[in-house]
Formats: sequence, structure tokens, C-alpha cells
Amino acid sequence: MADAWFKQALRERRILIGSWLQINNPTAAEVLASAGSDWIAVDIEHTDIDITSLTELLRGMYGRGAAPIARVASNTVMDIRRALDAGAAGVLVPFVNSAEQARQAVAAAKYPPMGVRGFSFSRANNWGADFAEDARTANDATMAALSARQGGGTGLALPLRTRNPCTARSPSPASPPDWHSPARRRRHRGPRRPCLAEQAHRRRC
Repeated sequence: MADAWFKQALRERRILIGSWLQINNPTAAEVLASAGSDWIAVDIEHTDIDITSLTELLRGMYGRGAAPIARVASNTVMDIRRALDAGAAGVLVPFVNSAEQARQAVAAAKYPPMGVRGFSFSRANNWGADFAEDARTANDATMAALSARQGGGTGLALPLRTRNPCTARSPSPASPPDWHSPARRRRHRGPRRPCLAEQAHRRRC
């Protein structure tokens, strides 16, 4: 069930547009997946979404064109394995601050001999109906992106590129913009154009 096109698009450095999902509601997953997203990252790390909820969210996305990515709660074999078995096309693994932690994360996402992901009948292989195909193609199709935190991962790029089958190295996506910075104020000088909701409100007043 892994979306092989998604990892191939990353290899080709194509521009992909997606969204984060922190709402534990399958309807929200359906709406986002139907809106033209290339990918949707489900945030398990910072929400009340668990493995049962993740499975329902992935069902909502299924067949709608968006590659489902799971931001797992921790860099552990079980968190990564269960997210992939539920049908995620890839994982974003937090707190990867060394080459050893990177190898651990990638190994958890790969079947032997490349890694330690266990074989089973699961949603990822259509409960065994596509078992042989999944076992043959999943290692190449599954994305493992690593998120370095707390300044400890700045030296990861070279060892990952040369010795690890990792797809991507990701910074934390949750850094809000500084709306009051001088640079941002310079870019937004002059009167702000009111949004449509504000215009409608003014007409009513």
C-alpha cells in the first residue's frame, strides 16, 4: 500500500504541496485528501491521535491521491512499525540527533535484510492479499524522514548521505513566524488589504 510515487517525487526533487493534520477526525482527513494535497502528515507526536485513530484517519485518506505520512511519537521500532503497518507511506521520526539514532530509525522502517521491520498480515499489505508484493517493494517505496532537534543534529547530513538509506532530513515544522520582526514589517509596509470577511462585516455595519 506504500505510495511509491511519493518517494520517487522526492528523489526527483519535485515540488509537493501538503498539509499537517492534528485533528483526530476522519472527516477532516477526507476533506484534506480530497482538496488536492500531495501529502498529509498526521501528527501523532503532539496530539491525542493513537494507532487506532491513525488507522481511521488513513482510511479516510485512502484512494484520494494524498500520500499519508505519520509523524510518530518517538524513535522506537514499535512506533514506526505500527504506523507503517497501518498504511502510512512513510514516517517522520523526531529527535534524531546522531548517526546511530538515524540508523535506528531507518532500520525500523525497513524489512530485513535492510532493517528490522517485522513481517505480518496488516493493512499495509491488504491483510495478506498483497503480502508478496509489499515484501518485495516496500523497502524502496517507504519514506523515512528524520527530524533533528535541540541543535544536536547539525552534523547529520554527511553521514546520512553517504552511509544511510534515508530519504530526507527534516527540521522541526512547527516554528511559527515572527510577525513582529523588522524584516517582516518591511515586507508588509502600507495599509493591509482587508480580507473578504472583513469587507462583508464593514458592509453590514
